[in-house]
Amino acid sequence: MKTLDEYNNERSKNFKDLKTGCKNGIECPICGEEMWDGDPRMIIAVFPPKRKIYCKSCKFVDYKVL
Repeated sequence: MKTLDEYNNERSKNFKDLKTGCKNGIECPICGEEMWDGDPRMIIAVFPPKRKIYCKSCKFVDYKVL
């Protein structure tokens, strides 16, 4: 078993990349570049919930299902 500190430190590593955004493996339908996730704190309250994604190359914006 892990201690609470070990668990929290391990999980915190996952959120460091989210502050600056991270590539998500989704191809931009406009230019073909890889898209990025938007603000991880912002979830669109629809069913199913969605998150904003964007393309840094052509500025295309859309939403992905979480």
